[in-house]
Amino acid sequence: MRRGAIYRGRSGAALALLAAAASGCAVGPDYHAPAAAAPAAWSGPPASGVTGGPADTARWWKAFGDPELDSLVGRAVQSNPDLAAAEARLRQARAIRALSAASFRPTLDADGSYAKEKISQNQPLFGSLPLPKNFPFEYSVYQAGFDASWEIDVFGGQRRALEAAAAEWGGAVEARNDVLVSLVAEVARTYVELRGAQRRLAIARENAGLEEQELALTRARRESGIATDLEVDRTAAVLAGLRAGDHSVLDPPA
Repeated sequence: MRRGAIYRGRSGAALALLAAAASGCAVGPDYHAPAAAAPAAWSGPPASGVTGGPADTARWWKAFGDPELDSLVGRAVQSNPDLAAAEARLRQARAIRALSAASFRPTLDADGSYAKEKISQNQPLFGSLPLPKNFPFEYSVYQAGFDASWEIDVFGGQRRALEAAAAEWGGAVEARNDVLVSLVAEVARTYVELRGAQRRLAIARENAGLEEQELALTRARRESGIATDLEVDRTAAVLAGLRAGDHSVLDPPA
């Protein structure tokens, strides 16, 4: 009875140690994202042209109806190195997630080999034996192996690794989208600024042409005694200001 009690006591201690080790290796509780208390709508009326609907980040620049802008955006998306790097990180995160998911499936390994060997006919052993003429001094050796393994996710480490890989993948997706939105926005902003500068330049040159006609007419009036030198100088000053505006449109201040 005493020996049995000692044996049971040692077994209970071993089980307790095993349970403690298992609880130490077990994965913690599931992660739950904190709830964000964001309003469902604008607190005030949106500005003119602003809507509360989801933004079309994939094709929003199409609203301008400008084929040149569409071509510029397409070329920028194809050749931008930052976007290419973001897409490479996205492919890497996708591959890591696929590798983590593969850990739940059995692992299969197979190998094979082939060798061709030849026995020397001059060995003393073969020379002393009456061998037939068709004795296979040359022969081939084939070997094949197969192995399969499957690790059971007892403590949830593989599940947590898959969750982490999926989160990394989602982050890479959003990082790529952020680079794409920023790139397209920068191309569109620069293009709109260029078109605006070209339009202002055309208007300034048109005004300068009209002012040149006004200056010629004022000089003709002065020659006729209808206008004064002051009117001519005033018209010439206006024309000089318009021409200076042409240069400011071509070379805007930094």
